Amino acid sequence: MKERPGPMCPRSWRQAIVAFLAALAAPIGVAADVTADARPAAPLLEHPAACDKPAYLVVVATITDPEKSRRYVEALRASGLYPRLGGGYIMAGKSPEVLEGQMFGRTPIVVARFPCREAARRFWYSETYQKDIMPLREGAGSFEVAIFEERIDDMKPRPAG
Repeated sequence: MKERPGPMCPRSWRQAIVAFLAALAAPIGVAADVTADARPAAPLLEHPAACDKPAYLVVVATITDPEKSRRYVEALRASGLYPRLGGGYIMAGKSPEVLEGQMFGRTPIVVARFPCREAARRFWYSETYQKDIMPLREGAGSFEVAIFEERIDDMKPRPAG
């Protein structure tokens, strides 16, 4: 893909977005797990602990082949992986209402909520996703993917004094 001239190329935007989300999350106690490849950073737990902190799988995509992307999305939907692992989309779109700057433009962004980080990791590293579904998006574009863990307790107001 030829990079557009200007202050930031699409690849730089994606990197900046992921870095921005991680930086934004840090002060409010949200952990980010940026996935570089298809190998788990830590082993999947045989018997995961209770899911008590929701996690968000964030995908920033640059689509170059809409037909391949469509087949990938259809296969993902048909697989039932999201509902089986307690996940579901909370946001998917490519036309945000930009309030400042030129954030995202028409870059598709998807946010899926899971009951916990381990459920999101089980989705990502599942054999069904890695072997049957993910290959369908090969050549469809480029993707940045991260897991953010919600930490609601850090968001509660602190007592004065």
